[in-house]
Amino acid sequence: MVFLMSEFERKIGYVFKDRSFLRTATYQELNRTLAFFGDSALDFVVAEYLFKKYPDMDQGGLTRLKALVVSDERFNEIARRNDLEMHLILKKGASSSARKRNATFLEAVVGAIYLDGGMKQMREFVYRMIILPQDIDSYLGNLVKEKVRLNEFCQQNYDGFTPKSVVIHSEGVPHDMVFVMSYTLSKETTNLDHDITGIGTGSSKASAEENAAKEINEQLRQLCLME
Repeated sequence: MVFLMSEFERKIGYVFKDRSFLRTATYQELNRTLAFFGDSALDFVVAEYLFKKYPDMDQGGLTRLKALVVSDERFNEIARRNDLEMHLILKKGASSSARKRNATFLEAVVGAIYLDGGMKQMREFVYRMIILPQDIDSYLGNLVKEKVRLNEFCQQNYDGFTPKSVVIHSEGVPHDMVFVMSYTLSKETTNLDHDITGIGTGSSKASAEENAAKEINEQLRQLCLME
């Protein structure tokens, strides 16, 4: 067991001073509370990184990007990629999926490192094993534009309906135009008791359209209709 633990520490690049934290993280029967703590600490570090790395990205984009970085699917992939799951000691009769077990395990390791070595050591571990630039670059390409999200949502939920944008107003000279555009989902389409309208402004029709779609998507999320 000592060899396995030492091998595990080599893989994660951190040696524990208090090995009780290591034991708690690696025993499935013990690590859920530690994973809860690690998940919160991890959210902060990832949010901090993304906020600094992409200062021009809006809240919705940052939120979706963070969700991709800290997803159970990705944590499961990281655990398997680094051959960490062999060090998780399963409780008798464990029935949870391997994906969920590995995600909880990695979150518990983050919490254990924080408690044992502090924020600096935990942040270094996260940057070394979880915040991987090549992965994040690929996720950026997968962030769906708001207009596409709106169209897909409507097509899936409203019998193939595709909303049309409308130019409300435009002004300015050709090289310095401002457009105001809107999308409207009528109550007849959604079966709600009111229309839903999103209005967006931009220096091009495309950017105004995107901002209008973003606004209407936010309303759909608030109504718990869109994830």
